[in-house]
This record gives sequence, C-alpha cells and structure tokens, in this order.
Amino acid sequence: MPPSKQKPPFWPPPPEGKEVFPTPDEFDYKKPAVEFTYERRMRFLYELRRTGLKHRAAELVGVSTSAVDTARKKEPAFDEAVRQAKDRYVDEVLVTAATKRAVEGVPKPIIGGRWRDEIITHETVYSDALLSLLLKSARPEFRESSADPSKYDLGTNAGVVVIPASPTTPQEWEEKFGAGSGAAK
Repeated sequence: MPPSKQKPPFWPPPPEGKEVFPTPDEFDYKKPAVEFTYERRMRFLYELRRTGLKHRAAELVGVSTSAVDTARKKEPAFDEAVRQAKDRYVDEVLVTAATKRAVEGVPKPIIGGRWRDEIITHETVYSDALLSLLLKSARPEFRESSADPSKYDLGTNAGVVVIPASPTTPQEWEEKFGAGSGAAK
C-alpha cells in the first residue's frame, strides 16, 4: 500500500505491552465517567435556563443526561430546581421572543433590483398567530373556542358594512329606486 493510503498510527502510541483500549478488567463500569458535583449542578441549571435543552446543558457541563436523570430521582430539591430552570427559560426566552414577534414585529427584507438580487428595503411583519396564543394564555375569555368575538372590545373602531343585494339590471333599478335616480340607460 502506498504511504498516502496508509492509516496513521494512534498518537500518542500506547506504552509497550498495553492495548489501545482498556480491557474489561481495567475498566470500572460502576464508576461514573465524571462526578456530578454541586458546582457542576449549579452550572447545569444555569445552562438549562439559558438553552432550554437538557442534553445541551449536560454536554456543556461535561456530564451525561443519565447522570442528570439519576440526580433528579435521588434529590427532590434538584428535581424542583430543574423544573424551575425550564420554567424560567420559557418565561425569559420563549415568551419574550414570541411577544416581540407578535407586538413589535420583525423586519423582513424586500428583494428587488434589476436582477432581483439586492435588498431594497425592509417591511415589519407581525405574527397574528403568536398574538392570539399570547392572548389565550393571558386571558381565559380568549380560550373559549366558541366565544363570540363581537362581545370583546379590543380598542378598535372597525365594523362591517352590510349592503343589501343591489339590482342587477337597469329595469330592476328603476323599479326599486325610480326613473330619475341616476341609473345609466
């Protein structure tokens, strides 16, 4: 085999007489790879509150998710702290982002130019679906699916104009409104 196709050796090379990987006798399966100390737990809670993802927070701290699950089962106080960290993530990150999208809007680029390859301006886009979900979570009257929307004053002065069926022919117009009412002949 040419040298360019050969696999590189393990680096650093194992000591003389040692295997590259530990044998079953050398490996202690009952000992955790990394101890989940108090400091690691506090950092895990911080990362969980920041990311909202258990596996990501555990990875950043350097422990496995099974170590986190074991600690939650053994210690009710830690389990409660994990729940609170998840709730804080929802409140501080998700609800804040949803509120911003629903109320303040987010900029959407408008593409134009001769070859439609450049951003010419931005349009602010709001999310009505997120606003609806936020209202439903905040007020019980918006949770009712069969609620009559006309009984809520949302601070708007909009309405619906109802126009009765209009005549479709000039003859119907004359019968309904008279001959000199402006109907085209």
